[in-house]
Amino acid sequence: MPNGQTSFIDRVIQEHGLDAYRNFRTSFPYYGYHASAPSFPYNATVPCRDCSNELHHENMNFMNFYESHYVHANPQPLRYGDVPILHMERERRMISLCPSCVDTCTWCSDPARVALQEYDSVVLCESCQGDAVMCVSCDEVIHCDNVYTFTNNDYDSYCRGCFRSVVQRCDECDATWHEDGEPACECSTHSDLVNSYSYKPTPIFRDINSYEFNRNGDTHAHTPFMGFELEVEAGRNDRHSGAQLFETQIMNDNLYLKEDGSLDNGFEIVTHPSTLEYYQSDFDWSSFDELRALKFKSWSTRTCGFHVHISRDAFYTKQMHKRTNSSPHLMGFLLFIYKNASEVEAISGRNSSYGRISDSELENVYEYSRFRGHSERYVAVNTLNAKTIELRCFKGSINKNRILGYLEFVEAVYQYTKTNRITKLKDSMDFLAFTQWCEVQPKYDNLLNIIRRSGALDIE
Repeated sequence: MPNGQTSFIDRVIQEHGLDAYRNFRTSFPYYGYHASAPSFPYNATVPCRDCSNELHHENMNFMNFYESHYVHANPQPLRYGDVPILHMERERRMISLCPSCVDTCTWCSDPARVALQEYDSVVLCESCQGDAVMCVSCDEVIHCDNVYTFTNNDYDSYCRGCFRSVVQRCDECDATWHEDGEPACECSTHSDLVNSYSYKPTPIFRDINSYEFNRNGDTHAHTPFMGFELEVEAGRNDRHSGAQLFETQIMNDNLYLKEDGSLDNGFEIVTHPSTLEYYQSDFDWSSFDELRALKFKSWSTRTCGFHVHISRDAFYTKQMHKRTNSSPHLMGFLLFIYKNASEVEAISGRNSSYGRISDSELENVYEYSRFRGHSERYVAVNTLNAKTIELRCFKGSINKNRILGYLEFVEAVYQYTKTNRITKLKDSMDFLAFTQWCEVQPKYDNLLNIIRRSGALDIE
């Protein structure tokens, strides 16, 4: 500058620092809601607000943003000596950002500044970030409208899944509290019969000759124990009254009750692993009849299903099978289910997205039977579990005969596919041949009734 004068740029930097000048230079007057960028000379370059990378203005992103920035005082700038003083004002301005400093908002797809992100798991714009809350249990970032809190603690925010897994609820006033905390109300009774979704007691294995025994014992290691999960809805009825019907069986360790996030006002009945003979001869079904009398429902709902778990060990008849995680028996079991997908759907009463039945899964049977991680959860036969094979395809029912029919079907397919090697099984996968085999067995009457009523034999 002539006569030793300092440029305006240098004076701003000297008096206010480089950041003040950089903010001043990379923010522009707001041009209205329909403006996409300020006007620049053809060859003008603009620095990025966040990283100072300077690019041609056509390569920059311009974002509308509320911020406090430095401006000249209007109409006459105040002076400190000979230097104009910049004043701080909060205005809606446009700021320039290079491509590497801008991402897309996960929720609304608007541009989002990378430098201002508060969460590692999700990218949010300025507006969405103001509505974001983190679940205290799983650290999932959720919208404030979807937050769940307990009646006696408004500070801890949960996502829907975590809330369902730890919630306890009063059946009289519907107050909620954490399973590890004290009740949030003073009602006379609180149901402790329905456990949280994460509840998993030590399994008790039963057959008609033995109350309890070691799963890994030589005598019973390959026995096809089955446990079922039945979802029921109370509708407009008292859920606690339904749960009380199972109090004796819970005390006798026959079964237990759990919450389930897919239900509107119900619970899940979970039995301990037992043999088919135990369910047919010794299991107490009286509570299920009483549950129907209370107008609880499972079949005629959109939420309820019935899952059967059969012990994985039963498919590994040789040490080599367990060591190599290869089971010809399990592969034959899966082949039968998916080669007869239409017939299995007729028996199941549904084809749900929670346990879809499709012959397109045939191409995956080898991977499903050999590699647990290659399976999917929401298919007819879920092989992801470490200790069980889970059939998820059945429609829920409180009817004892239909429940026994489901259990008989699983055990029958297990026994039927156990009799021959895979090479021979390919010739005996016909559903009619399976039905004829069941007819000469002494224990599948409920299954045969379901097959006849469902029209499974009429499917071409």
